Amino acid sequence: MVRDAGKRFDVSWTEMMGTMRSERVALSATVSAERQAAMEALDKERAAIDADAARVASQVIADAGKQAAFWCVRRSCSPWPGTGDPRTAFRRGLLAGPGRRVK
Repeated sequence: MVRDAGKRFDVSWTEMMGTMRSERVALSATVSAERQAAMEALDKERAAIDADAARVASQVIADAGKQAAFWCVRRSCSPWPGTGDPRTAFRRGLLAGPGRRVK
């Protein structure tokens, strides 16, 4: 009787372990497939974000160029606003010297 119970226990244990192994393999395959799908979706999102960033960067560069061209037309391309040289800017108070404040 004890031997029969031990055999039945061994058979049940073997069946249970086989079922757990097959479930583990199925779960692993499912998780791998879901992970692959998530990585592909993430790669698509990353590519879209990169494309948006490149578009925004080129637009910023183009706008900065337009503003620089406008400033050059209005200010005679001088680095000193509204003047032709730093001495004029200094006299107008646009540049500060020792002991002076900018207006």
